[in-house]
Formats: sequence, C-alpha cells, structure tokens
Amino acid sequence: MVSQNLVVQTFFRCCKRPTYKKNTSTYTGECPYCHEGKSAGKKRRFFYIPEDEYLYCHNCSITKSTLDFVKDMTGMSLPEILAESEMQADTVSDIIKRTDAYKKSNPNALPYDSINLYDETQLAFYKENKTVKDALNFIKNRRLDTAVNKPKNLWLSLVDRVHKNRVVFPFYNLEKNAKVMFYQSRALYKEDEEIAKYLSKSNSDKYIFNLDRISPEIDYIFLQEGPIDAMFLRNSVALAGIHPTETQVDLLKTYFPMHTLVYVMDNQWVDKASYETTKKLLDKEESVFIWPKELSAYKDLNEICTKQKIDEIPYNFIVKNSFKGMKGRLQYSQIKCKQP
Repeated sequence: MVSQNLVVQTFFRCCKRPTYKKNTSTYTGECPYCHEGKSAGKKRRFFYIPEDEYLYCHNCSITKSTLDFVKDMTGMSLPEILAESEMQADTVSDIIKRTDAYKKSNPNALPYDSINLYDETQLAFYKENKTVKDALNFIKNRRLDTAVNKPKNLWLSLVDRVHKNRVVFPFYNLEKNAKVMFYQSRALYKEDEEIAKYLSKSNSDKYIFNLDRISPEIDYIFLQEGPIDAMFLRNSVALAGIHPTETQVDLLKTYFPMHTLVYVMDNQWVDKASYETTKKLLDKEESVFIWPKELSAYKDLNEICTKQKIDEIPYNFIVKNSFKGMKGRLQYSQIKCKQP
C-alpha cells in the first residue's frame, strides 16, 4: 500500500543521522519515538527492514508498519498517503544522494539537521513536507524573503528537540567565513507559541543579528529586540532582548564606535512593555524611536510592511522621530498606551 520510496523519504526526513546499510539492505537511524534516550547522538537503534515492511526500535521496542510510521511522521491521512505513494517518482538512491548533499551543507552551530530555506536543492528534497511548506508561507506572508535587510539564510529543523518546527534566524559574525555565532527561532504553530513564541540558543553568549549587514555609510545603528523587525530597516540589528549584554556592547564599541545607537521597539501606543521600557531608556539618556500617533494602529515595523506591501522602512523616518533627553520625555508624555 505504501511505496518503499515514500517510507525511505520519510525515514530520512524524520530520523536523526539516517543511513543505509548495503550489506543487510536495511535503514537505520535514531528513533523518532524515543529519541534514543541517554544515547542520543551516539547510537542508531531504529531500523527499517523493507523486505518485511516494518520498522523496529531496539531501545524502546516500538514496532510500526510502514503505513503507521508514515502516518505518525507526516500526519497524512490514508488517502493522502496512497496518493503520495503513486506520485513517488524518485528512486531510493536519488533520495539518499540528496540527503547526503544537504547534510554536508549544514553548519554545526544550527539546530540539529537544519534545512536552509533559501537553498533550492534542499527545498526540492522537502517539497512535499507540510512543515516546510508552512515555513515558506510564513516567510512569504511576512515578506521575510524580500525584506531590505534580510540575512543570507533562514533555517528550519524538523527534528531538533528544542527548536523543532520553528523558523531559525542565524546571527552571523563579521568574518568572511560567515560563521553562525548564535540563533533565535520563531514558532510556526500556535501550540508551540503557547510554550514560547521565540527561543534562543541555550548555553551560549548572545551575539547580534545582522551585525554583518551594518553599513558605514549610515551614521546610525538601530537596536531592535527581534530579528523580524530588524529585517525591514537598513543598519538595523536585533539583540534577542531589548537590553544589550556586555558582549553585545563590546561588539558595537569595537567595530562601530562612531555610530549613533537608536532603540526601535514595538509601538508604544499599543504595547505596554514597549511603553514602559521606553521611559526607562529615556531616563538613561538613550535615543529612542517614538512612534507617531498617525501610526498608532500598527504593532511593529513588520506589520506596517506586510499591510502596506513594502519591504523597507526608510531609516531617515526613524531618525526624524527619534528623541532623547528632555525632548524625548516630552514626546513620550503625549503617548496614551491603549494596552492596560
């Protein structure tokens, strides 16, 4: 009922470190059900035996038919699986070759088995995967693929324990090798948003998103909390938090000592956290973008761009509406935050 090609493709998508054993004609990888327990990353005890049409884990003892396995991993119904099986034109060797190709291009600094959402070769391998489709739709609907300050790549992991099914924003260094120093992921689905809309790389110092895209021709660096808004403003970076860490401060002072720093947050008219943070920043004599009243209906820069179908907020507009000291406090006093 289920084509071997579809089972193999699902196996390689959903099992960590999948491999094919020619001498036994079997496939093995880390179990997508028990995740190998304490042996994760060390052992592969989940087997697919095409001759017998079943899958078995020697760690948790789970046994699955090929149909149940594909159902569990893809969420597809029986009619969808049958239709997909009929459409499978790629040979098993093609699937294995493409898997090897995309795995070689994945930096270790990213979530496990990350897919480059800007790489057509990798996308071809995952063209029927629902989560990949949802991620691409998310990127398109939020205009992240056309934003003026977009990073070189965006990523997605289907298997990482922490960052699974989340769009991953890489924080590159300033060197030519474009090494990923840090990353933050954004949930695609509501059930994951309820846990946390954004998650950052654990056990790592925060770096600065889009530090590698700062131009010396613009005298300002715009500090934002999250990567998405930073993609729509030239010379804008994200801190993965509104207050810079010591490491982030040192990076800015070392590489861009002559630039003026301006904080750009969510709209103070509609976001209480931004409203309160703005006051604290102004009290510290920092320069802050104060949202004009005529834009009080928008939550953030990304919402302006998606609704107006534009890919850039002119940085001169941000500069014109940025204030500090007494002028900043006077502008701030005119805001009436709508959020209780």
